[in-house]
Amino acid sequence: MPYTMNDYPDSLKNLKELERKKAIDIINAMMKDGYDEERAIPIGTEQAEQWYKDASQKELDELKNKKITQHKPDPQLTRRQNCR
Repeated sequence: MPYTMNDYPDSLKNLKELERKKAIDIINAMMKDGYDEERAIPIGTEQAEQWYKDASQKELDELKNKKITQHKPDPQLTRRQNCR
């Protein structure tokens, strides 16, 4: 079940709202692609913090309206994981 802005890991609670939303977006996408939750959360958090720091106002505005729970699996990543 994907994370939402109302149901997310405790480790995200101190992030700014849009930073948290980006982290949830990344974490959901990674888990959809087969990553374990334990790996997806710290990776997604770190990437979201960097993204937020570098994001333009346009990117921040686009994130405000993005549905963060709708992700399709990455077929290339899924194929690589099945080859292991």
